[in-house]
Amino acid sequence: MSGSAPDLQRKPPGAAAALQPPVPVAVVGCGDVAGHYYQALAALPEVAIAGVFDQDQRRLETFVERHRTTPFESLDAVMAHNDVVVVINLVSATRHAGVTKVALEHGKHVYSEKPLASTYAAAADLAGFARRRSLKLGAAPATWLGPSPAAVRATLSSGEVGPIRVVYAHADHGRPDRWHPRPEEIFAVGPILDVGVYALALLTVIHGPVRRVSAVGARLLTKRSPQATLDRDDFTAASLNLHDGTLVLLTCNFYVDGTRTGQQGIEFDGDHGSLFLSSWAATNASVSIVTENGPPRSIVATIRHTSVLTGVWA
Repeated sequence: MSGSAPDLQRKPPGAAAALQPPVPVAVVGCGDVAGHYYQALAALPEVAIAGVFDQDQRRLETFVERHRTTPFESLDAVMAHNDVVVVINLVSATRHAGVTKVALEHGKHVYSEKPLASTYAAAADLAGFARRRSLKLGAAPATWLGPSPAAVRATLSSGEVGPIRVVYAHADHGRPDRWHPRPEEIFAVGPILDVGVYALALLTVIHGPVRRVSAVGARLLTKRSPQATLDRDDFTAASLNLHDGTLVLLTCNFYVDGTRTGQQGIEFDGDHGSLFLSSWAATNASVSIVTENGPPRSIVATIRHTSVLTGVWA
């Protein structure tokens, strides 16, 4: 990309006009999730995509051709461009913290794929750095902003099932070596930071931060394929006490396929009933409730536009 400002890619005809000028963003990392991000960003009237970058030249060229977008020639070019206000960090998980720190140092707001960092200390350092620079820093998962999690929050707030005492959350993600093109990248992160965070994000939004935790981990299947060998736990079970006193029992692993066993949701149990969210990952998951005073019934989630960029980056 030349030193001149890129042509910011606007929304297709018919897209709603933004109330404020679109926020220019750059996508860094053109891997497996980047296509989903790009399509979602392109549909938002409050966003203008300045361009994309990936250190793998072939992957970058393929992505640019597929999405008809503009490439940056280097990460330095992304950071040097004054038009870029927000960096969407989609590089491999072990590089998240490094790219985020560089972007913050260049005065960019950042939204990162999960995990924000591989350790609490590294994540806290990034958060503190952003705060001192008056920069916005966000990270996936943002699924808790979706219509089904919103329906869960509203129903729990109504008090229909009474105060919640215990939550069962199952993030059983199957065996990535059977379906992911680069399973070693997922294995390097581990099940808690790759999939357990989905349930934890929603639960801490509802019940407050974790006050106490005890956990056990295990390596169930270390040799996955000739190309993929685990060097860390692929199973974790944790007991967490949240701020409001709720007890959470969380399991997450890279062994059991929750889509086949049905163990992929979150169950909230209160004094007067239970609420069930069928998936920790889907924003449009089914929600159902059963109380002591009536038969089980479904909760209708209202579809609404929600963007993590709306009102945040302006």
